[in-house]
Amino acid sequence: MKNWPIWIPYPNAWASGFTLLVMREVFLANSQWLSTLVSWVSRIMPQKFVPLLLLGVILTPIGLVAIAHHTLHSILNQYFPESKAPESEQVKGFFPGLMSWWEGLYSWLVILLASIITVPLAIAILQPDQLSSFWLWLLNTRPFFSPVSILWLLIAAYLYHFEGLVRNHLMTLRR
Repeated sequence: MKNWPIWIPYPNAWASGFTLLVMREVFLANSQWLSTLVSWVSRIMPQKFVPLLLLGVILTPIGLVAIAHHTLHSILNQYFPESKAPESEQVKGFFPGLMSWWEGLYSWLVILLASIITVPLAIAILQPDQLSSFWLWLLNTRPFFSPVSILWLLIAAYLYHFEGLVRNHLMTLRR
């Protein structure tokens, strides 16, 4: 990546953003089922535990991404050991390590920030006849590759690119 312009996200940032977009779409596609489950569980449990249940549902993507990251790197280390960066930690055991939890936490931050940034940008950029795709995007009844989804992916890729640049800078300082 030495000849790659710094202002264009690296391919791994695009891959992370696309993977997160797919995971976000799967999570939103199952949100109706999840909402029904939370509603049912909240009726049978004591009321004082309902906020804890909601907090658990909100934080679920962090754990899912951490587990997916850990599993993916376990598979990559086993079958493609040359793909492992020398400065990355060795993936051991079944429980995700610190970097997997960081990826889970950062992915949740990217989901929130990309969504918050996408809303006003989509309203400002899209033509009035395209705003219907924006409302469909918000209601989760739109096609996968709408203009709003592409804008969301662009923002997510730049957020991952920023995190990669910060990580590379910190590793340079550590050497």
